[in-house]
Amino acid sequence: MNSVSTGEDLMPLGNVVALVGAENKTLIYMRNGDIRVIGRNIRSVVRKYQELRIFLQDASIIKERSML
Repeated sequence: MNSVSTGEDLMPLGNVVALVGAENKTLIYMRNGDIRVIGRNIRSVVRKYQELRIFLQDASIIKERSML
């Protein structure tokens, strides 16, 4: 992860937007209009980021199936 955002670390997740700040070891995301911050433990940041990516993949698959 880079300390400077290149846009790759900003992921739209439907009603969730995740931004990873590697320099401060924080994960900031918004769900249903609430801004949330996950602590400074990099392991918890990585775990939450992976959960959000899985959520995005699942949501994408569901959307594709509904369009068929």
